[in-house]
Amino acid sequence: MGGRLRLTRWILIALLMIGGALSSDADERKASQDFQAERFERLLKQRPTDPTLHYNLGTVRYQQGHYDKAAESLSSAVASSGSSLQGRASYNLGNAHSRLGRAAEQATPNQAVDFYQKALEDYRFAIRQEPKDVDAKYNYELVEQRLKALKTQQEQQSAKVQQQKANQQSAQAQTETTQQAQSQQQTEQAGESQQQQQQAASAESKSEPESQSSMEAAQGTDPQQQGQPAQAARQQPAQQGSEQSAQAVAESQNMSQQQALWILDTLKNEERGALVKEHQGPAREPDVDQDW
Repeated sequence: MGGRLRLTRWILIALLMIGGALSSDADERKASQDFQAERFERLLKQRPTDPTLHYNLGTVRYQQGHYDKAAESLSSAVASSGSSLQGRASYNLGNAHSRLGRAAEQATPNQAVDFYQKALEDYRFAIRQEPKDVDAKYNYELVEQRLKALKTQQEQQSAKVQQQKANQQSAQAQTETTQQAQSQQQTEQAGESQQQQQQAASAESKSEPESQSSMEAAQGTDPQQQGQPAQAARQQPAQQGSEQSAQAVAESQNMSQQQALWILDTLKNEERGALVKEHQGPAREPDVDQDW
């Protein structure tokens, strides 16, 4: 039991020592890179056109993870014509642009495409300088595949966005068409309702004179026609009364037949005269229908 505890203790101590050593190595490496970068920068102030200093500084910046600064220094090294470091500098520059492209894929895909295209140009130049450089060919193919995948993804996203816009426009057009149809239907319904109201009002206005005419026809609106039966009715009782009066006088006074006829003719003439005077009197004004 005690042996196992001692073994475990020694294992823990070894792990701590290894971890400490790794941490120490990383710190030392970082400190060395910082020192070299500062040194190359000081030398470049003295020799700003030295391609070797630009290459060394760019390589150190790449190892530190400062890919944008590394690309600047390596581009200066590649631009130095006649340098034997152009091939290697272009290769490292392609690696720096590839790293920048990967970092920009999610946030700025268009910028990532630009970085990948620059990396392919760098690798092509490196291959021309050193045709047997297998690493440059491998990196070229790898970046080319990533570029194609990124462009395909962009095309799909663009097609999706365009489809969404088309759907929105179609939905908006359909909504506008529906609203126009509803508005037109409401307008037609309002027109039909107004027309029905006008027809109903016209029918009512026509029915009033017809009803008045029918009532007048039933009652008789001609005053002369109404007056003739009344006059005939008045003449009959008058004639009957005169005849009865003559007979009564003849019977009561025991007069002759000739005297009775004379009296009867006299009474008839008086009645005719009374009727004539009655017709010559003020005439009854007929009822007049007002035409509004």
